[in-house]
Amino acid sequence: MLVRLSGSRLARGRDVAARRSGASPAGHSSSRLAEAPMDRFVHLHCSSNFSLLYGATPVERLVERCADLGMDSIAVTDRDGLYAAVPFFESAEKAGIKAIIGADLDRRAGRAR
Repeated sequence: MLVRLSGSRLARGRDVAARRSGASPAGHSSSRLAEAPMDRFVHLHCSSNFSLLYGATPVERLVERCADLGMDSIAVTDRDGLYAAVPFFESAEKAGIKAIIGADLDRRAGRAR
């Protein structure tokens, strides 16, 4: 599990940990998010080893971990390309997991051509 320790993401991480332990998150008595079914969680922004400097995990390992956690779908959104699309789709199909294919495109001045 990857954890970002910056700003509101840290607070959100504490809220998730509190919900898992049964405590109320951030001192709140109720939370709409806490009532959401966790078995329907889907990662919509994962980078694979095809994203230089953004991801290190091969798509086969991402799909394998998703299956281990009982998730039914996952998205791979590599940086500036769809290079992992075919191996990701094939791995997900073998594992019985829905593959969501996307891209994280950088349109800053000077980068897009």
